[in-house]
Amino acid sequence: MLTYLLATRTEGPDLDLFLRGLSRASGPDDRLLVFHTGDGETLRRLQAFADHHPTRIIQTDTPLARLGDLLQLGLKMAETAYTFALTPTDRLQGDAITAVRAHLGAAAPDLCLVNSAWWLADDEHPLPRTDSALFETLP
Repeated sequence: MLTYLLATRTEGPDLDLFLRGLSRASGPDDRLLVFHTGDGETLRRLQAFADHHPTRIIQTDTPLARLGDLLQLGLKMAETAYTFALTPTDRLQGDAITAVRAHLGAAAPDLCLVNSAWWLADDEHPLPRTDSALFETLP
């Protein structure tokens, strides 16, 4: 149902935290689509994840610098109805993704725009993300 888009280069420990969260949040019909231009160690970690989860890794010569570029390319290649463009520093919350998946399955909207937020103290006091202005650059 969901494709998670990710662009990687030479990633540190954030990638492992991202993949762990994605592993817990992913449903049986979800896919990870990665555009990788980084080092061999990052590629090895992605391949280890792909051994247990539906994943497509595409090695590129040129990095995808903007989230909008990732989304444009990923939408052409996604094999699911809905697509999330993410970064290795994003942290997926399994319960929230389960709720989103249930809503998408029931309502089947043509478009679902999801914004995220950093939490000040708890989930009742969100702060807008510093990259919220990037929404204007998305296709």
